[in-house]
Amino acid sequence: MSEGKNEQAMYPRKKARKIRIVVLAAAISLGAGVFVSPPVGAGLMKGHDLLEQCMTKLSTPQAQCVFFISGIIEGHLLSIGTGKSFFCIPQKGNTKKAIVKYLRKHAAELNRDAGELVLTALSDAWPCTK
Repeated sequence: MSEGKNEQAMYPRKKARKIRIVVLAAAISLGAGVFVSPPVGAGLMKGHDLLEQCMTKLSTPQAQCVFFISGIIEGHLLSIGTGKSFFCIPQKGNTKKAIVKYLRKHAAELNRDAGELVLTALSDAWPCTK
């Protein structure tokens, strides 16, 4: 088999592996949320709640912060096939640090939905250039 054909044969396997990893990570993120979810009727998490959780030392709230951010990112990655990506995180990008920086800088927006703020913060930190 020529090198080009071999590369084409490998592409679907690589893509399928990436998709499995994303789906597994999303499932783990969603499953972990069961253990640290807010009470029924609490509504959507707000930005000030997310900032507080992200700033705590290693604990259940910080774990919730990380899982929340991971869930938003994984959900976004799964939806990329439907349109343009909102952000392009570099390989060494620290998403939590970028989000906390954005939340601190935009304190007046902390009553907005935390998921919306995460997407906005990541878009602000790493907009896609293509």
